[in-house]
Amino acid sequence: MIYDTFIFFDELDLLEIRLHELSDVVDFFVLVESTETFSGKKKELCYQKNKGRFKAFRDRIIHVIVDDMPVTENRWQREIYQRNAIMRGLEDCDQGDTILISDVDEIPSPEGVVRNMSGGAKVFKQRLYYYYLNCQAEVSWNGTVMIGYKHISTPQDIRDLREALPEIDCGGWHFSYLGGVKKIIEKIESFSHAEVDNSYYKDITRLQEKIERGKDPFDRGYTYRFVGFDKVYPCYLLKNLAKFRHLIKESDGDSGKMPVARNRGLSGNDKCALSPGFDDEKIEPGSIFTGNMEALKEVDPELVLLLKEAIGTGDCRVFDARNGEKTLRVVGLTLHSLYRPSEEAGVWAAHYRDAVDGSQVLCVFGFAFGYHIERLCRMTESEIVVFEPRLDVLKEAFRHRDLREVIGRVRFITGGNLPVVKEGFDILEHTPSVRLSPEYFERVRDRLNVIKKIRRGLRIAVVGPIYGGSLPVTEYCVKALRRLGHRVDYIDNSAYRDIFHSINAITSKGVHQGALRTAFVRFASEAVLARCDEWKPDLLFALAQAPLEAEGIERLRGTGLKTAFWFVEDFRCMEYWRGAAQSYDYFFTIQKEEILRELSGRKGQGVHYLPMAASPDVHRGMDLTEEDIGEYGSDISFVGAGYRNRRKFFEGLLDFDFRIWGNEWDTGGPVGALLQRDGERIGTEETVRIFNATKININLHSSAYHDGVNPYGDFVNPRTFEIAACGRFQLVDYRRYIPEMFKIGEEIVCFNGLDDLRKKVGHYLDNPAEREEIAKRASDRVRKEHTYEHRMEEMMDFIVETGFEPPLRRSGREDVRELVEKAGKDSELGRYLMRLADRAEVSIEDIVEGIHEGEGDLSRVEKLFILMNQMKNQYLVKQ
Repeated sequence: MIYDTFIFFDELDLLEIRLHELSDVVDFFVLVESTETFSGKKKELCYQKNKGRFKAFRDRIIHVIVDDMPVTENRWQREIYQRNAIMRGLEDCDQGDTILISDVDEIPSPEGVVRNMSGGAKVFKQRLYYYYLNCQAEVSWNGTVMIGYKHISTPQDIRDLREALPEIDCGGWHFSYLGGVKKIIEKIESFSHAEVDNSYYKDITRLQEKIERGKDPFDRGYTYRFVGFDKVYPCYLLKNLAKFRHLIKESDGDSGKMPVARNRGLSGNDKCALSPGFDDEKIEPGSIFTGNMEALKEVDPELVLLLKEAIGTGDCRVFDARNGEKTLRVVGLTLHSLYRPSEEAGVWAAHYRDAVDGSQVLCVFGFAFGYHIERLCRMTESEIVVFEPRLDVLKEAFRHRDLREVIGRVRFITGGNLPVVKEGFDILEHTPSVRLSPEYFERVRDRLNVIKKIRRGLRIAVVGPIYGGSLPVTEYCVKALRRLGHRVDYIDNSAYRDIFHSINAITSKGVHQGALRTAFVRFASEAVLARCDEWKPDLLFALAQAPLEAEGIERLRGTGLKTAFWFVEDFRCMEYWRGAAQSYDYFFTIQKEEILRELSGRKGQGVHYLPMAASPDVHRGMDLTEEDIGEYGSDISFVGAGYRNRRKFFEGLLDFDFRIWGNEWDTGGPVGALLQRDGERIGTEETVRIFNATKININLHSSAYHDGVNPYGDFVNPRTFEIAACGRFQLVDYRRYIPEMFKIGEEIVCFNGLDDLRKKVGHYLDNPAEREEIAKRASDRVRKEHTYEHRMEEMMDFIVETGFEPPLRRSGREDVRELVEKAGKDSELGRYLMRLADRAEVSIEDIVEGIHEGEGDLSRVEKLFILMNQMKNQYLVKQ
């Protein structure tokens, strides 16, 4: 059986389209409706009131009424509660049934359902429409999730996995904010995004202007365009356009007609297609274009859709060269030879031979008809990235040349968003293509040059906390950034720890303690500013609890310095993230969904999910002595602070050989007898020894609100990665994000409660070989994907993707590799500078100092450097 489940507000028209569109592939529809909005307002049961409209489906609709919404002001909790009520409508499901989970306005394509019944959970990649049925967004939407019933934990958990699941292309339609300004305001006042429920976003004049101009209602930068109706739309909608006229933007000056797509007019005899085709191309199956599109779909399905929708401008003229090969002329500019295009491409490739041999990535400006790309593919195994802004040119190439072998080797970039390009790339220009689109390629060239500078290494100031759990994480990040080639100035505030803690000894009055702590943080913050002014970093990176005031961060940003912050704490327990998120340019979190939604409207350049990790040079396997095993070993152990849930939970393990290490435990409680060293704090090195000496490491995430396992836990703590990196076995409480990081049962084992944990402890104590195999696989996974080098590389990639540019250097020091490249390796100046290649950066003073220390006659280059230094000292005023 297939169950289509969704939460419903009052979208009767979309419900009608959904039911009819999915009627032939879905067995039952589970419609979940509440007596209250997410904002807590009472509402009528809209489906209940209009049941007669859907009488044809009455026997197939399971109507779940939610009249027990939680009493809370948190709108997201209310939405989650209503969505999880879907399970009330699935009580008769069998383990083998398939479940679709959506909002009512996310309509999956019937073909997508039928073709993807097997192979695990998937998400439908859907076309996104705002305001009108024919007002399409420039971006797609991951909406409906399809999953086997036996794999569902809660519907919300499954929905939260949308961005991580395999995508079903051409997966349907998401119609949002339909019905005009009044309905938009009603939705804003009812739905979960409380941050936009204010007079600014609900201003009628502003919303009307947004609709008319095709702009996003929440200023997210999305744009929308009015399109015609073609066969990519739901069949039921196409057959009933007149019925839904009130949701359609009619063509200007032609109010009596329904808009249709250019060259895609529909007649009454047209048969609806369940997926987009290439009808307008007049190309038969098996043609060159179809073959190319099938190959391209395997590597870049999004580009397939763009090419399918691309409308010719009339600028392109295809004709035969003298040797019979196809060539192309665009607005009078011939892109390949009129005589022998392939031979011309060979000359082009030979010209770039040195660059090809020395580069890991080749960035090619222009595709045209791809002759030069074919030659390049034969010359090298390096990655090839082709920038081609003109879809009409690319489409003509795929229509007239069999390029399937090239497609499998090339990554196409057709817009302004650059890919993450690693160090060691070169730019190869196809001159006619560059002449055709000079402004585009100038922008791309400038951006790639910036990326090249960044890949050579930035000057990064890293600001750590005074004390706490994020202190060792800061140190791991510093090492990782240095290994990635960056020059790091670690501003280590742990030097102030004793002074900071001494504040309580000065006075017992809270008001004075607070004032002293504020003054101390102001001092530490000012010290960071002073250090940055001295060292001139390209980027400042701070971690949770770093003593930096908002005013100080603003002063740093005022100098052009970009700032980043990694919030490595649970956002539900620490509220200061709200202010930090507004202060920094880049904000990184260890959680997704709710906090990312909260931050969706923040100022700044980017928010990104960045989970915790391990540092394998610290978290490693050890060869322990018998003495070590005697001191640290046990059947099971736990290392960490004595949070409430752990104290209660571990009372159920008293009959095992169990040791507890760490501070903040109740030494007089039931688990006090298990506590080692009277509850003193355990350092990192000894923690690693405990991991290595223990047969089964218990890893229970902290919670101040639950007895034992937090059933809503999401983020994965550092311990999970650290124990795994040591190659030791652990049992960890289930967290929502763990399946994204480890294969449960193969690389890690989770428990859901005390009984489950006790059962698994017994099993794995009796099966040491099995637990060792699992631990080995977990260690391999961490070293492959979950180290701090991986995290810092991901962080820097995100910063690069969002348009980061280093500030202009004011330190007087320059990158030696960059200087050599600018001068040319074979030039007199380049050869001289190569002597300094062991240094990351140099100044004129450094070079002149080295000259004075040398012997023999001065070379011409050395004389010029001495002259430059004299002029600098004589005429330039120090700032």
